Amino acid sequence: MGKLKAIESGEIHVLGKRCRIGRDATCDVPVEDERVSWDHASLRWTSRGWELRDNGSRNGTYVRGRQLEPRERVALGEGETFAVGVPAHGFTLIDAGPPVARATCTTSGVVRVAVDGVLVLPDDDRAAVSVLEASSGGWMAAIEDASRPVVDREIVMVDGEGWELDLPLLGLNTKSVASLPTLADVTLRFRVSRNEDDVYIDVIYGDSTAVLGPRACHYLLLTLARARLADAGASPGERGWVDRDELCRMLRTEPSKLAVDVYRARNRFEELVLDAVDVIVRPTGTAQLRLGTDRVEVTPL
Repeated sequence: MGKLKAIESGEIHVLGKRCRIGRDATCDVPVEDERVSWDHASLRWTSRGWELRDNGSRNGTYVRGRQLEPRERVALGEGETFAVGVPAHGFTLIDAGPPVARATCTTSGVVRVAVDGVLVLPDDDRAAVSVLEASSGGWMAAIEDASRPVVDREIVMVDGEGWELDLPLLGLNTKSVASLPTLADVTLRFRVSRNEDDVYIDVIYGDSTAVLGPRACHYLLLTLARARLADAGASPGERGWVDRDELCRMLRTEPSKLAVDVYRARNRFEELVLDAVDVIVRPTGTAQLRLGTDRVEVTPL
């Protein structure tokens, strides 16, 4: 399994499919230093191995004796070292194996990691839930005598505590970056719960489907998808545009929060399509946004 070691502290981090490094407490590897950006750098798994990316940091990401360009990606091999912000914040990829399924307890922060392909919750002594890869693709949770599909970032309740799943995407993300489809090649199917609290997105490409589990930013994408569908009779260049202030009103949010959700929505597609930045389009100098594709479906859960 992928493992990252902090050189200064010696702390070892087991890597999920994507690992964010930065000053934000929500980062997978938080670094408390003003010289490190909130979302400084990230590691992600591709079919070719681990890839390091600078996320547009203020003070840079350093590897092999040079500073990466903002947003630049480089392959990272086992034993290689990099630093964020300053040389003191160095990390070594001590295990370049692929990521494994894991789960984090939302109450205690305890992390459980799959062993031999099976993720057991809450612990080995009480295996109330077992999460494993389904033979037909995707992930299944075995709960007592029953089983059901589960998806990445879903929260599974075990003995009154929530466990957030971190599951490697099976399907599109197994492709190398060079062979990823573009946004125009995929269909986005939004599956919406009755109360609209949960929005799943199926990213469909040929015979492959990657399922994105519910996230807060999905409702923004759903709203823009509905605007696209409502304008189906308009010319392609006119479909789906929504003024930023009107969108904030529809979502009951502030412009600053909207900007964060746009960023997070684009990040959701980073491992699935080459042009993830175009999932939400906002031309320079305008206050209008729209979903970057007409190939959308909206169905109930």
